[in-house]
Amino acid sequence: MRAIENSVRGVLRGFGLKVGKITERTFADRIKELVAGHPGLELVAQALLEAHAVLRRDALELGVIDCALDALEDTAALSAFTEDCRP
Repeated sequence: MRAIENSVRGVLRGFGLKVGKITERTFADRIKELVAGHPGLELVAQALLEAHAVLRRDALELGVIDCALDALEDTAALSAFTEDCRP
């Protein structure tokens, strides 16, 4: 994700536009604000923002899956531990 954000920053910097400090939540809105009125930049930025959104969504989903797998592993380990510890 960071690579796409830096690519967007680099493209905009070439046109004298600076993104400045942003958060993950404000990134897309700030980019759209900067490219408004520049048809070519709007097109490029839209494509990069779509890729950014997909990567962000996938990263969040992987985080949820990873967390769920950790919980399952912990549950399995706890179950095995309690089975081994029964008299």
